[in-house]
Amino acid sequence: MLCDKCGKKSATVHIKQVINGKQTEQHLCADCAGGAVDVQMPSFGSLDLHKLFWGTPAADVRRPKICPGCGISWAEAAKGGRLGCARCYAAFADELRPQVAQMHGGKRHIGKVKMLNPTAQVLLQDSALANKNYERLALQKQLGELVDLEKFEEAAAVRDKIRSLEAELQQAVQQANAADQKAGDER
Repeated sequence: MLCDKCGKKSATVHIKQVINGKQTEQHLCADCAGGAVDVQMPSFGSLDLHKLFWGTPAADVRRPKICPGCGISWAEAAKGGRLGCARCYAAFADELRPQVAQMHGGKRHIGKVKMLNPTAQVLLQDSALANKNYERLALQKQLGELVDLEKFEEAAAVRDKIRSLEAELQQAVQQANAADQKAGDER
């Protein structure tokens, strides 16, 4: 299929839009799509889906990044919503970093966080506290391993670190809850 705009090159970008029940389709080559894609993406807060899927058009068209492990390009990964292999994370680190920061509220994905208090969103809002909670979880795992190996003196030191972190986290949660309650009383 040839490009709808220039009619010369093969169309590699296919855009289908439905606006107010009316469907339109565009089939463009990479050159025409790079500077002329006029797609109205829905807004999802501060997440710019157009930038996520197409990146900076001029940069993508001139020198597409390609993963050395699987050969997938950033445009293909963004379009499909999945990376091709483990090496893609290193190959597309510059593109992934801001997206991960937006989606997870920080530069590092820490998985499902086990919180001391499920309603204590303060741990996720403050990256320093989130890191302390992550450290606490890692220490708990280490504590279990030390006990299994019967290294009780080292386990006691790790246990004390865990208790110290838990006290700091509890204090931060209590302060945040008190501030929330005070703000609610003032309304």
